[in-house]
Parts: sequence; C-alpha cells; structure tokens
Amino acid sequence: MINLQELREATDDIVEAILAMPQSDRPYGAINWADLSCVEAYYKVDDEGVESYGVVIEEAAPDDRELCALIYAKLCARGYEGVTVETEW
Repeated sequence: MINLQELREATDDIVEAILAMPQSDRPYGAINWADLSCVEAYYKVDDEGVESYGVVIEEAAPDDRELCALIYAKLCARGYEGVTVETEW
C-alpha cells in the first residue's frame, strides 16, 4: 500500500524540480507556474473492486497531457508506477 502523504510529498518535490528547470525545458501549456502544486493524493476502489492511486496538480489546465506525462514519468522513476496524474484549476 502506498503512503498517501509520501506520494503527495514526492509529487510536490517533482513539481519543485520542474519549476527549477529552465523555462524553455518546461512543458508548454496553460499553467500558472507561480502556484503550481499537488493538492491531493488519493486512493480509491471502483465498483468492480479495482484499486488505484492518483494525485491532483492544481493551477494547470485540466488534462494537460504534457505536464501529466512528465510528472507521471518522474513518479515512476521513484517507484510510483500506475499513479494517475490529474491537473485542474
């Protein structure tokens, strides 16, 4: 089982690392770089019993695929494979 607090902290560390990147290397999209952060880490079980984990990044356009893919790849590199990454305003 994934510790949700640790997942959220890892995601915030990744966001901080992205913020430290040169602007030309950051994902392009509708993103409020000044307030970008992980606001939620969650665990859920759907009606078929399938378990999943996810994180929500606030201050980016919903479904910003480039940012989600980058954060997902960095989470996988830290051992958090299969975590859903969502963005929202």
